[in-house]
Amino acid sequence: MSKKRIVIRWIIFVIAIAINVFIIVNSCIPGPQSSKESYHFTNVVKDVVNAIKPNTVVTSNFNDFHALCRKLFGHFSLFLINGIFTTLAIHDIIRNKKCGTILWQILIPLFFGIFIASLTEIIQIIVPGRAGLLTDILIDSAGFIFGGFIVVLVKLIIRHKKSK
Repeated sequence: MSKKRIVIRWIIFVIAIAINVFIIVNSCIPGPQSSKESYHFTNVVKDVVNAIKPNTVVTSNFNDFHALCRKLFGHFSLFLINGIFTTLAIHDIIRNKKCGTILWQILIPLFFGIFIASLTEIIQIIVPGRAGLLTDILIDSAGFIFGGFIVVLVKLIIRHKKSK
């Protein structure tokens, strides 16, 4: 295996760990601080949306827009990215093992994604000002699964093209 491939594998592995640590650490942030940080992000997204289509996000719908941004970016998109990198890392680890079948390459990341989504919401039950929500577990898991699906789909397409 070339040095370039080894470096890429390590980069993917480090990114996967970093994203998971980031998610867990952010689930430990107290509610008021988490809201303050997400409001800053929402304001940036609001400015972009209003630059494209003026007066789309206004005072009367800002709270709904903020909730949408939290769910779409803070949950689904972050877990989608996590699903991509973690699935790639897991595939690399189990690829040459006896459990390297395509079924295990799907099931192990799937269970890991659901585990991380559940863990972060369980943590939020004990963090002041936060609440662990089943809907957030479902949104997080859906993002992770979609990211893993993208990886599996791309790998199947590559494998199919190589077999031709």
